[in-house]
Amino acid sequence: MYKISGNVMLADLENEMMLLDMSTGIYYGLNETACEIWRLLADNESIEPLIQRIAETSGQTIQVITEDVNSYLNELVEIGILEVGNKS
Repeated sequence: MYKISGNVMLADLENEMMLLDMSTGIYYGLNETACEIWRLLADNESIEPLIQRIAETSGQTIQVITEDVNSYLNELVEIGILEVGNKS
């Protein structure tokens, strides 16, 4: 399970969502899918329904979408935006 780093602030703007890593001062823009993933993480929700929906609408397999989402989440861990933790 992933949890949001305590150093990250979220700016939910009119047409986009931005993350600010307070420890580095770096902003990250999120696309529509990343925004959905982020909202689910913030609410401690499962991302599986999102993966299913993306697979259905994109024509890609669940395996491909799962790999892509996991790769994205791992990137966020590497840059310190997310931490790996237990579900609370």
